[in-house]
Formats: sequence, structure tokens, C-alpha cells
Amino acid sequence: MKHPPYHLRMNKAIDRLLLVDILDILKTHCKLSDYTYYGLGGPFLEDCKLIHHRCPDIKIVSIENDQETYKRQEFHRFSKNLELIHDDFSDFLSNYSSEGKEVFWLDYTDRKLSRFHEFKSILGKVSDNSVVRISIRAERDRENLEKFKQQYPKICPTSIQNENIKDAESLVKLLQYMFKIAAQQALPDSGESVFQLLNSSYYKDSIHMLSVTGIVCNKKNVPEIQKWFKDWEFANLTWETPHKIDVPFLTIKEKLYLEKYLLTSQKTGRSLARVLKYKIDSDTNNEHIEKLKQYEVFYKYYPYFARVSI
Repeated sequence: MKHPPYHLRMNKAIDRLLLVDILDILKTHCKLSDYTYYGLGGPFLEDCKLIHHRCPDIKIVSIENDQETYKRQEFHRFSKNLELIHDDFSDFLSNYSSEGKEVFWLDYTDRKLSRFHEFKSILGKVSDNSVVRISIRAERDRENLEKFKQQYPKICPTSIQNENIKDAESLVKLLQYMFKIAAQQALPDSGESVFQLLNSSYYKDSIHMLSVTGIVCNKKNVPEIQKWFKDWEFANLTWETPHKIDVPFLTIKEKLYLEKYLLTSQKTGRSLARVLKYKIDSDTNNEHIEKLKQYEVFYKYYPYFARVSI
């Protein structure tokens, strides 16, 4: 099975760290030793390693269907606290029953209708105060609007018009709204639990992706949980537009040079562009300024990949 180099993708790495931020906030109010993380670790188990490093009390489970990738995971196993399961993820979700508090990351590279169903299924199964994240493909396709509606019956608003999917941002807003509808269907008003959104973000490495992260909780606890996250810079508690992640490729020398100019009162990217004195992207539409603005926003999360000869 071919895998894109997820461990070398900057925007993906930042999106991964936003989930860890959520767990860092959560552990000030809940015992993480009561939680189990379920995800698709991929061949290098990157998300599992990161969560284990920052939140070592969480039990970790990675599910993998491909036999060769599973064997590669065995080679990269890093902790006795990690359980590797060789199974199809959809089958695993179908047979899953909650045994405590969970953190689920449904990390997909497609946008099948079944992904929304799996999201709904997990919301209906997990215990209160469990965190659920789903990442799906948010690339604009060439299909017309009517075909799009037909692909996602019951969760796609019938009132949408062509302008609702005219660009990447409008598409991710629509997809986020579809997840809101799916969550309401999974946890209807007649029940006691709701899905409280905590963060949503979209980024592009090879294709556009949208990640939606929230917590299943009792309705009466929503105000308290919102207080936990309200001061977090990247919180999205009311289904506003997802945060955009689109940082530039910078060398370590450029990063070190820009560090002393990062504490600006307004994160516009223009001050960094002035001190750098050259465009980091050869464009004519000031895209380099927008990317430097993104760097100002996410510089604390910016990964550093080094080549080591051994």
C-alpha cells in the first residue's frame, strides 16, 4: 500500500498538534488515564507517537487493514501502551462498543457518504466527555450541485446554491455544516448528550482536507466545557468558519531570522515580508504575504524536519 509522507507534511503536522492542544486542555479537567485513543496510525504511527509523548497516560490503539503496513507498524512499535489491531477500520467501528472515555480520530483521505455514517455511529456509541475528530477530503470536484446533493442525502442542505461551493473555503464551510447536521441526527434533542464543537480547520498538502473536532457531553455540562476552551486561540465553539492552515516552506535559517520579528500586534504577514525583502513564493497576488501571516499564527506549531546521515 502506498502512503503519502504524512510525517513530512507541515500543514498536517500543525493540524495534528491542534488535537494535542485539545487533550492538553482536557487533562486539566479530566483524568487522561481513563481515556483510550483510537486512530489510523499509518506506517510510522506519527499521531500515536505524538499523543503518547504529550499525554503518556492515554492508552493508544491503532487500527490498520493493510497487511504490509501492519507489519511495518510492528517494526515501529514504540511503547507497550500501544495496541496494534489488524482490521478494517469500518468493520472495527461497526463492532465497537464503548468501555470508557475515548478519543477517536477518523482520519480519511476520501469523502464517501459512509464516512458521515461512521461519524454518526461513533457519536452514538462513545461515553460522555469523549473527543471525536474526523478528517475528510475537502477538494472541490467537477460534479454539479445536483449530483453533490444526491451523493449526500439527508445531510446536505437542500437550500444550497452553486455559490455555496465556489471555492475551497465555501466548500469546507458547507462540509462542516453537514457534520453539524450529522451530529444532530446522531444525538437528537430528545436525548441527553450533544456534540460540542471544539475546533475545525482546513489545510492543503496534496489535497484540501477538513478536520472537525468536538466532545460528546451532557447538555447540562456544555457551558462548563465551553469555559474550558474559550481562551484557546484556535477554539471554534459555535460552528464558525474553520481555521485555515497554510504555512510556507521555510529553511531553518529563515525561521531563526524571523523569530525576533514574530511578536507583532497584528498578524498580517506584512512586517515579516518587509524584513525578509524577498518573496517566498513567486506569485503576483501577494500570496507570500498570506503565507507569512499564516506563519505568524502557527509559528509555535511549525514543524522542523531535518535530514540526518547515519
